[in-house]
Amino acid sequence: MPQKLTLLIPFGQLSKTKGNAISSLAQTCNSATRYFLAKAQELKTTSQKRLHDTCYSEAKTFFQLNTGILQSCRDKAIACERSYLARLKTRKKASKPKGDFPIPIRCDCYQLFQSKRGTWHIKFATASGYGSQLAFPLQPRENQLKWFSKDFKQGTCEIFNRKGHWILALTITVNTPEPKGSSIIGADLGVVNMAVLSTGKFFSGKWVQFKRNHFARKRSEYQSRKLRWKVKASKGKESRWMSDVNHKLSRQIVDIAKLNNSAIAIENLIGIRERIKASRKVNRMLHSWPFAELINFVKYKANLEGVPVIEVDPRSSSRTCSRCGHIEKSNRKNQATLLCRACGYNPNADINASFNIALRASTLTGYMPVRIGGGHRLNGDRSLRPNLIASL
Repeated sequence: MPQKLTLLIPFGQLSKTKGNAISSLAQTCNSATRYFLAKAQELKTTSQKRLHDTCYSEAKTFFQLNTGILQSCRDKAIACERSYLARLKTRKKASKPKGDFPIPIRCDCYQLFQSKRGTWHIKFATASGYGSQLAFPLQPRENQLKWFSKDFKQGTCEIFNRKGHWILALTITVNTPEPKGSSIIGADLGVVNMAVLSTGKFFSGKWVQFKRNHFARKRSEYQSRKLRWKVKASKGKESRWMSDVNHKLSRQIVDIAKLNNSAIAIENLIGIRERIKASRKVNRMLHSWPFAELINFVKYKANLEGVPVIEVDPRSSSRTCSRCGHIEKSNRKNQATLLCRACGYNPNADINASFNIALRASTLTGYMPVRIGGGHRLNGDRSLRPNLIASL
């Protein structure tokens, strides 16, 4: 099954000539994208054909760009306008596209190659006309080089400047192994515990809550002092930090499943924010918790490793006894404990929920659900919790 990946690869050391060339190209592409965006807004259209017929010939005289890159600037402007209008249509907060746009390069307008010294380069035209192509050195990380050694299909790429360094955002499509497994591991997601697996692995979320509460206090302080730019910077910093946590957590979940030759059963959390009501503080944590990002990371990492992922409806999974199947609200004594009113089963509530998720997925796939010790793990035993903090 094909999987799309986006690799962020820094450029190597550039000569003065190449540095000036790419800086000039960035300015020209930014101007061209703004030109097409203004025309699209003036014509009130997001039709590629209409925008092309109306102003492409004029744009070729204004901007000395390779035709493929100029067309990519046109498509970038249309994509930005469509995204803005789509957010307005769904009544979401939206602002008109602004800022500096990257250098967009179509898949047939650049070439990736490795020099005799083993250095990777990207070659593309920096202006219109013959002889304008230049090769720029790249510095891919070790974990990115493995994709270059495999067969992959290159897609559209973008080049942007981050704090004085040029970065290549390269989209590639790779072939992945056929998903297969002999058993299934359930994963219960939450706030107190970021994830609990039916194998008994706990990934505590308390330290993450502490860190996010710290970010929230700092933003409140900045807002009271009317330091809006610091509020925005704090949000971006928290978002990047949380994405890093989700990347590392999803990697551990997929590695455990691969080691056990198991599929992963996860929750389909559509509508979770509307279903759960809690205190103001808990609601802030819940509504800002990137569940969807974590699930997407698990999905694409599992796809690359050939690990099947099954989404199931998680409703009542925390109130259902995994031993006898009895469902009752009062089964859940508190956040950490479940006590079945029918059979007296008293497991950890999150372990119980994760096994219920595995059971529901097993009815769809036929895989055998994995359960720690037959499900008799007592509440309060944290000996199996991995030290996720140390890994971060």
